[in-house]
Amino acid sequence: MRLGADPAQLERLSASWRSAAATVQHTAVRVASVDRRWWQGPDARRWYDQIDGLARQLRLVTDGLRRGAGELLVQSEQQRRASLDVPSATAQWHDPVGDGRWVARVGSPDAEAVVAIVPGVGTTIRDRARLERDAQHVWTWLAGHAERIDRIGDGGAQQVAVVAWLGYDPPDHVVAGMWPGPARRGGARLVQDVATWRAGGADRVVLVGHSYGGLVAAEAAAGGAGPDELVLLGSPGIGRSDPLELGLAEGAELWAAAAQRDAVSWVARPGWLHGADPMALARPLPTSTVGHGGYLRDPELLGALAELTVIELLPGGVAGRGQLVAPRR
Repeated sequence: MRLGADPAQLERLSASWRSAAATVQHTAVRVASVDRRWWQGPDARRWYDQIDGLARQLRLVTDGLRRGAGELLVQSEQQRRASLDVPSATAQWHDPVGDGRWVARVGSPDAEAVVAIVPGVGTTIRDRARLERDAQHVWTWLAGHAERIDRIGDGGAQQVAVVAWLGYDPPDHVVAGMWPGPARRGGARLVQDVATWRAGGADRVVLVGHSYGGLVAAEAAAGGAGPDELVLLGSPGIGRSDPLELGLAEGAELWAAAAQRDAVSWVARPGWLHGADPMALARPLPTSTVGHGGYLRDPELLGALAELTVIELLPGGVAGRGQLVAPRR
């Protein structure tokens, strides 16, 4: 079989490369941390310079392996997308008042697993086309992963749906995003919609909040939405000082990702604006993107999101969850 003809083959190879990258990174850290107190002098300095050079080379190898793993996932996703009939987004409800509120669904109306994506500051109904594309892109990852689960079989794509959820009026700009009011109002509405999805047959609901949308998703969890997983991407906080206040049910977990040079996630680190820093409390999701806007196009993160969403549909699926997360910081 020609390499690349089978998406699953590419994904297995990508996983192997990610594992190798983690091993090389661990070696680089150990090499760089060698104790330099016990040997001094010119010979020692030359030896330490060689050690530093080796550590730099190992870090370059790590970066190369990670880039290669990401490229393999992109190729796999492209092949799976070509073989899937990607559904159009179907509007669930629409309110034109103000900047407009709008909720649309990609995938089966009675899907077993529903992922809701909540956008952040500055998003309006004029961004509807982009939100639809993002939802469809995430759906291809979920559907591709579901199709590989034997219990679901060929109908796996019918068991997942993605909701583009602009069911609130986000703050218009970053300064307005300092206030929690829109998140609280949005969270209350999201609680209602989650209940509707549950009534429609969703056994598993994953809330994914990007940026200020993470505060909305967290407010919904604290308000009784009962998500099976809560995922915050580049969020400025969790809206609470204590994650126990999120009221996550037994078995549900808080997940988070913070990309390199994501200024919004930096805001969360002191914990004084929107509660505690998600990255200090949550299980970390891997991400290879840079900046604030690329999370939903990041193959590493989307692969992990698909796994944590779909794996629970298998008996005993929770046992495999340790494979999808990045090392704890």
